[in-house]
Parts: sequence; structure tokens; C-alpha cells
Amino acid sequence: MRQRKKIMSSTYNGEALQNEFVRKYGFRDNAAKARVLSWINDIQKDIASSHKWPFLRFKMKKQVISGDQEISIAPQIPTKATVATANGGSLTDNTAFRVKVTFVLFDESGREVESLESEPSTASTSVTTATPNLSLSLTDIDLYDGTATVKPTIIHRRVYLKEGTGSYFLHTTIEDNTTTTLTISSAANSPIEPPEYALVSCMSGDPIIEGSGNCLNENSLDDILKYDPGLTSTGTPYYYARTTDDKIFIYPRPSSTYTLSYWVYRIPSRIFADGDRAIQLHPSLKEVLDAGVVWKGYEDKDQDGQESKRNNYVRIRDEAKGIFGRSGGQAMAVKRVC
Repeated sequence: MRQRKKIMSSTYNGEALQNEFVRKYGFRDNAAKARVLSWINDIQKDIASSHKWPFLRFKMKKQVISGDQEISIAPQIPTKATVATANGGSLTDNTAFRVKVTFVLFDESGREVESLESEPSTASTSVTTATPNLSLSLTDIDLYDGTATVKPTIIHRRVYLKEGTGSYFLHTTIEDNTTTTLTISSAANSPIEPPEYALVSCMSGDPIIEGSGNCLNENSLDDILKYDPGLTSTGTPYYYARTTDDKIFIYPRPSSTYTLSYWVYRIPSRIFADGDRAIQLHPSLKEVLDAGVVWKGYEDKDQDGQESKRNNYVRIRDEAKGIFGRSGGQAMAVKRVC
């Protein structure tokens, strides 16, 4: 496990992008800087939702318990950790603390840009420090379920710390899926907050029950109900129905515990003013991001030409979709038109 180190991994990160746009617009105050960061996130979300980008496709796994039929395709959400104060440390005295935990799934590269983070656990019970107990002892840190040998096999946990009435900030990354305890003896020093929602947009292709080789066939829920109105059949599932973008219904009702394997399209992680974490939006789309932020800047200042800037952004974004399609999913440079 490790605490974050402030290392500039590349120029394609939230801190570098924020600084670039702040210089471009001549902003100085913190409120304006925060506004620029919100534009970056708004445009990233719009780009990601406008197309099924191949670089956002990710292999997922989910444990299905006997009897479960409606399954969320998003990563498992951890249960809350148990927290108590402990002797030593340098946390603020007489202050309430809470923690939240997330799972982080990586593809075989183990790179941040190819990862998927879960929604956070519910908050732990609040505990208040009092000298000499200025540390927190965490136990019962949840483990990701499912067959360990089924990909993704690289799974970490992130622990977010809340001090007093502040926000939750990243404190520690536990770089395994086996450790269940942690001691926190100092404050968080990261601007990164946990996801606000599930970072999965939809499923891609049909799910597989690992170990059985059984590929589930898609059917409509109406057809399944026509065949079995009471949904009384049990056994190894062989059908599924998409009930929403992020949920599926499997049939028959599982009679055992299985590991379900499938592909999803990720939603890129929120961008923060941080120089350590790479952005998940592909670098070849930076020109699209630039055009979108230019539009947002014009809109914010209510400047003449904002409609043309918006149209320019939409044009460049849509050109990028075609480029990814023509290259068979491989990234190519996107020409900027101002």
C-alpha cells in the first residue's frame, strides 16, 4: 500500500490542463480556476457519451450470488470499513473523521488510464480524535468478490478520508485485494475525490459464466416472462435481458454462485487539479477537448461568437468519431479547426 506522491507523470493530467487553460484566459482567482476545471470535466463527459470509443472498452467481472437475477454491470461497491481511533499519529486533535473505500480494477497493463473505479462505500461511522489517539485504525476493508484468476486480476482499493466538515479526499491506495487493515496517521494531501456515480455507461457484447463456458444469449424480459411467468426456474443462467443501460436480468434464477465476465464501456474518471494521475480521455482527443473548453470560455464571458465556437467543437468531435472508426479503433491525430 502507498500514500500518493506528488509526481508529474506527464503533461496530460488535470493540473497541467487547468494551468494551460488558466494561462490562455488570464484567470487568476481560485473561483475562476475551479470553473475552468468544471468546463474540462463537462466537455470530457460530453465527448465520452457521444460515441462508443474503443479505448473506453473494459473487461469486467462480477460475482453473482445464488438467487440473484437483476445484476448491475458496474463494479461491486465495497461495504463500509470499521474505524476506531488509535494511539499516536498527527491527525487534528478533537476532530471528527470518516472514511470511504472504493475498488479499482485494472486491465493487464496495470495503468491508471486503463482502470475502472467503483462507486464509494457508504461512509464509516464518525470517530473523533483526542490526544494521544491521533491515528485511525481501519479494519474489515472489503475485498472484491469473484474468481481471482478471472480477468481483471489486478484489483486495488482506495481509501478516502474526510476531516471535520470537509470533503472526502484520497489518502491511501492499497495495491492488492487481500489486505483488510490500515492505519491512517496523517491528513490526506490529495485533491482527488471519490466518484459521484457509477463510471459505466453500458455493456458491450454478451456475458459469459466463467468456468462453465456458458455464453448468455440476449432475449427480451417480455419473452422470458411469456415462457416462465412466475420466474420459478432455477439452474445455470443461459439468457439475459437488458433492463436499463447499467443493469441486466439473468434467467433462470442462479442456483449457485457464479463469476460473470463481460465487457463494458467506461465513463472516464473525473479530472482534478492533480499532476500525478493521467487523464483517461485518449490524448488524441485533446484537440477536441481544447475546442470544447474554448466554447465554454466564450459562453462563460457571454462573448460574441460563442455559437460558432460551439459548432466548431461539435464538428471536431464528430470528425474524431469517424477517424476512430476508419482506423479500426486505433487512435489518430485530430486536426484542429479554429
